[in-house]
Parts: sequence; structure tokens; C-alpha cells
Amino acid sequence: MKNKLEQFPYHVLLFPAATVLILAANNLGQIHLSVIWRPLVLVVVAFALILLLARLLLHTWQRAGIAVTLLALFSLTYGHFYDVMEGRVIGDWVIGAHLYMLILWGLLFLLAEYLLVFRLKYTKNLTEILNIMIFGLFLLQIGRITQYGIRVAMARARTDQGDYATTLLKPEDPENLPDVYFIILDKYARSDAIQTAFDYDNSAFIQGLEDLGFWVPDCSHSNYAFTVMSLSSQLNLDYVENLTDEPNLKTTSALIQNNLVHQAFEEIGYTTV
Repeated sequence: MKNKLEQFPYHVLLFPAATVLILAANNLGQIHLSVIWRPLVLVVVAFALILLLARLLLHTWQRAGIAVTLLALFSLTYGHFYDVMEGRVIGDWVIGAHLYMLILWGLLFLLAEYLLVFRLKYTKNLTEILNIMIFGLFLLQIGRITQYGIRVAMARARTDQGDYATTLLKPEDPENLPDVYFIILDKYARSDAIQTAFDYDNSAFIQGLEDLGFWVPDCSHSNYAFTVMSLSSQLNLDYVENLTDEPNLKTTSALIQNNLVHQAFEEIGYTTV
């Protein structure tokens, strides 16, 4: 096992995959996990092909692996480097621009390639270290995503209301059900707040809604500062504190996907979009 860790650079494939998983893990609750498969496959296949090419040029798997992992590191982290350096100046010279940052990042990349690929003698030891470290990073992201999946399952279980949803809606004429639209003007303040903060009178808009048959509350406010938490509360007819033990942006998104209001409507024949 040790010889395999020393000889083949698994880190070349694990590192790009880990970067995709890191992005997914940092955005849990905002994306569907199914969207990660395409970038995951593409990035692994791309760097596998680059590894084969590097192997032909450098003659050993260890040096080829280190060279390609450095390429992955510098290419996949340039955006973060630029975010830190953007707009920075030295005197009147704006160095925080793509032209200068690409030159600097490129020089650092070439220096790292020279020192670690062409000057380093014990490439087997470095390959083993990289394999172990990046495999640990890979497993950490898998663990984060798995933990989120378990929390989602628990949240869905807590919102499973059993037979309660079947009695929530009792239409008088089940054969003639109207279309129902739930419209949220996200971050659109109520009339008095708009008048106070922006000196804008939107009474014509409100009157137009009421003329169409809408009911517009005069003194409404959200219970939460984030849409995902507010929507979770509305669609489950309860405070999120009562729906999950850890109310946050990640756990409450699961409450939207499997909510009481959708269940109640669908049980009497509605299709939810």
C-alpha cells in the first residue's frame, strides 16, 4: 500500500474533485447536489488527460503528478487570489488588475514548478504526502455533504405531518378548484417604509393590486431576515424554531422542498410549480 501511495499521484485527480466538492459544501441549501456531477466528471477527466501528457514529457508519474497538481492549484485558485488583490495600489500604480495579477501568478506558478518538479530530489515522499493530505481534504468535503444530507432527511421527517395535511384543506367544490398563485415581492418594503426611507408614494401600485382582488396587509413585516427562512416558515405554517433543532440557511432550505402547504394542495389534486 505504501509503495502505491509513493508511486502514483492520486492527488492529481483528488484535488480538482475536492475543489468542486468544496464549492458544493459551501453552498449547501442553495443548490441541488445533482448539479455537481457534470463539473466533477469534467474536471477529473481534464486533469487525467493532462497527467497523461505530463507523464510523456517528464517520464515519471511522480514529477508529472506534482506538475499537474501545481497547475490545478494555481488555475483553480487564481480567482480567490484576484479577489484579495483587486484594486490594490502602490502609489499611483494600480497593481490589482488582471494583467499584473496574471503575470505575478504565472511567475509564482513557474517558480513552484521549477523548485518542486525539476529541483526536488525526493518526489516519491512528496507524492505520498500529497496523496494523504488531499485524500483527507476530499473525505472532509464528503463528510460535510453527508452531514447536510442527514440534516435534510431529519428536517423532512419533522415536517411530515401524517394525516394532518389531509384535513388542512376542505374545498366546498373539489371538482372546480381555482388556480392559486403565491406571489412574493422579495425585499419589496411596505408602503410606509418606502415613503419614509425613499420619499416615494406607491399607493397607486397597492390600489391596483386591491382592485384586482388582492389583499395587501398594511403593517406586514418578516419574521426573518433571509428569504429561505421566511419562506420555510410561511410554507409550513409555523416558526422555523419549531420545525428544526438548528434553524439556519442550510437546514431551512429542506423545509421548502418538503413543506406542509404543498402537501395539502397536492393531496386535493393540485399540481405545484
